[in-house]
Amino acid sequence: MKKRFFLYSAVFASVSLFANVVSAGVLADETSNATKPASDRDVERLIKALQDQGQRLADQEKKLADQESALENQKRALVQEKVQFEKLQTQIITLTGKPIQTAVTKSTLPANNYATSTTGPQEVGMERKETKDKPPEIPAIIDEGGVLTAKGNLVVTPALEYSRSSATSVEVAGFSIIPALNIGVFDISQVNRDMLTPSIDLRYGVTNRFELETKIPYVWRQDSTLGRLIGGGSTSDSLSTVKGSGVGDIEFAAHYQINKGENNWPYFIGNLRFKTATGSSPFKVPVVNGLEQKLPTGSGFYAIQPSLTAIYPSDPLVYYGNLGYLHNFSKSYPNYGTIDPGDGFSGSFGMSLSLNDKSSFSVGYSHTMVLRTLQNGTPITNSTVLQVGTLDLGYSYSLTDATNLNFTINAGVTSDAPDVMLTFRVPMTFGLFK
Repeated sequence: MKKRFFLYSAVFASVSLFANVVSAGVLADETSNATKPASDRDVERLIKALQDQGQRLADQEKKLADQESALENQKRALVQEKVQFEKLQTQIITLTGKPIQTAVTKSTLPANNYATSTTGPQEVGMERKETKDKPPEIPAIIDEGGVLTAKGNLVVTPALEYSRSSATSVEVAGFSIIPALNIGVFDISQVNRDMLTPSIDLRYGVTNRFELETKIPYVWRQDSTLGRLIGGGSTSDSLSTVKGSGVGDIEFAAHYQINKGENNWPYFIGNLRFKTATGSSPFKVPVVNGLEQKLPTGSGFYAIQPSLTAIYPSDPLVYYGNLGYLHNFSKSYPNYGTIDPGDGFSGSFGMSLSLNDKSSFSVGYSHTMVLRTLQNGTPITNSTVLQVGTLDLGYSYSLTDATNLNFTINAGVTSDAPDVMLTFRVPMTFGLFK
């Protein structure tokens, strides 16, 4: 608009000058030769006026160019203000669980045509968006780490887990130390194990960087065994099915965010988990002819597991890793002596990608090495070092600001790992104390 105004002004001035020149020429023809010196002076004056007008036009064009440059700078500054506004809004939602009403809304802000997206990888659990003081959470494919529950909030997570395992050429003695290890006097051709575990998980934020957790599982399991007794004289295989159900081993955990991820450092979260022995013990179930009549729902041993989780956001991805150590406490049982389950070393790593403001996807790998089991201080003959490796895939969708849907698939990639494990979680956040 301003350019057209100055252009019209220049044209009008040029036409005026041209008219004045023509008038001066006509006047010169009608007058005598004595008037020519005066006409020359008029022409020089008009030429100077035209030059002045052209200089003023050039000055106005330069001012307009400067104003346009200033306007572009103001647009960029406004976009930066929008970025800061969105970050503050995200931090408030993370800390309070609710958006705050302001006089500025997204509709009043310009489209971000100058800055790259600032929406980082989002959580697929509870608080999804990246904040300054809290790391983004991983889509529930690891049990330890991620964004901690805000102070005064309670996260209730009902979950349903299904696992399927199969093995061949193993021996069973009527009890198992862990689901992948069986000991006994049976030559098993094939064992299929199905386990369904509904659970309820409670997480409470004591502070914004410290939370407590309790997990209460209920276990339903079934083992189908195809084989024959060693030395029993049987010429055909027999199929036996054993079931068991009941409360599993209840777990308690604490999580603490060590740092704020400043100076391009990853976030570090320390975890400590304690597993009880509330489930039925494999050493106390009824056994007839070396075969369990009912499957246990617990391991029969107390265990403690410290671990450290590292989370590094790198838009649009979030990288994570976890290292842990599992210690099983030995226990004495009649007819078995002192059983000391092997300790375990675990590690996992992967990355998470925010697909949009409601959904996220993760992929990773987890591996656990379990040492040999001891009986009365001596390694059990048929026990070996177990290598349990799984490929982990996770997806999450946010229904509301307080409710999410999480789905996880763990596929076994080693012979000691379950064939497949499916987990469905529904984390729900409640603000108890503010």
